[in-house]
Amino acid sequence: MNAPRSTLVPAAASLPGAELATRFLTLVPGDGASVASYGDLAGNETISATDSRACHIDQLQFSLGEGPCWDALHNNRPVLEPDVRDHPTDRWPLFLPAANDAGVGALFAVPLRFGPFLLGAVDVYAQRSLQVHPVQAEAARVLAGTISRWLLQRVITRHNDRSRHRFHQRATHQAAGVVLAQLALAPADAYLLIEAHATTRGEDIADTANLILTGQLLITPDSALAPFLPCCCADVWPLAALVLLRSGRPCCPVVARAVWPLPDFVTSALRDSVSPALRGFGCL
Repeated sequence: MNAPRSTLVPAAASLPGAELATRFLTLVPGDGASVASYGDLAGNETISATDSRACHIDQLQFSLGEGPCWDALHNNRPVLEPDVRDHPTDRWPLFLPAANDAGVGALFAVPLRFGPFLLGAVDVYAQRSLQVHPVQAEAARVLAGTISRWLLQRVITRHNDRSRHRFHQRATHQAAGVVLAQLALAPADAYLLIEAHATTRGEDIADTANLILTGQLLITPDSALAPFLPCCCADVWPLAALVLLRSGRPCCPVVARAVWPLPDFVTSALRDSVSPALRGFGCL
């Protein structure tokens, strides 16, 4: 195997799904392979696998806390166990019997690390004995290095997404507190109002919440109704009230004859806007 290094290091983006693991079988003569994250930083997760046995080997190592992937990761070097049946080892007393029962005859693992960051490992198994040439091992190590960069970026992206989600949740909670204090609303109505304003403004709900918190968006009783009554005007309000009251549930007619539920504070505003003449119908 004297392929140029460039052919052994494809962009990780071009290796989605099972292809991540399958690529290692073009370098090492095994029967199946998996790419998995291990440890506290990336969590224990099978990212790519060629078959169910490869997934099972990962699950055994996750649950038992021992095996070739753990050793490869912590020692930062490939690990080969060429024949676990005829030449058993005692270094994985829990894992090897279980792997043998699963039909595994040999194992080869390559670490996934980037600098000091322990990310995971690649595991290639064979149903019989397995020999890995040093050139094959080096090719697998190079490909693993590329996947390590991709995996670290994946970990960072997930962390940032969770952080943004927590920040957005906190901002929305705080903005809802401001709105319910200003308009004396129930908490559910305050959240619904913020969501409606975000929708009508074409914004993310977190952006609308931040505008409320910074004072750039002031929600008054009049502006509170706007998202829910996009086509209501003075002559429509009495009709809206009649439909509202006769239906027995809070709803609002639209020009297109669509009807949708309204929160309590909009219902109250509709009731308050009905003329004294309509009250004479005995509907209120």
